[in-house]
Amino acid sequence: MIKKIKIFFISLLIIIPIYKIGLAEPVHNLPNIDIGKIAYEKYCAECHGYKLQGTAHGSNLSDNNFLQKLGKNPDKLYQEIISTMPPGKIGNIEKKDYSNITNYILNFSDIKEEDNQDWVSF
Repeated sequence: MIKKIKIFFISLLIIIPIYKIGLAEPVHNLPNIDIGKIAYEKYCAECHGYKLQGTAHGSNLSDNNFLQKLGKNPDKLYQEIISTMPPGKIGNIEKKDYSNITNYILNFSDIKEEDNQDWVSF
């Protein structure tokens, strides 16, 4: 009887994580914008806000000032992000995440693709 209980619990330890993994959509199947949102929320939202509205610790990434300065030039925006973010930990984010974050910001800011022929990619 004890052996059956052990087998049952060991089976649960194996089955439950496999089941949970199957429920989550693999990151590599998500469009880059969705991956960018995940990366933005992980690395940027604390300072820049979840809606890119800015906070006391980070600038607004969706207002006209930002859009005029960086928002219409993907390469310039990417270079700005990769060379300055996150403060004190520059370069601690993978380049593909920087790229996906850049694309997410451009998409969130509703920059039309015809305005941006060169989305950042790796």
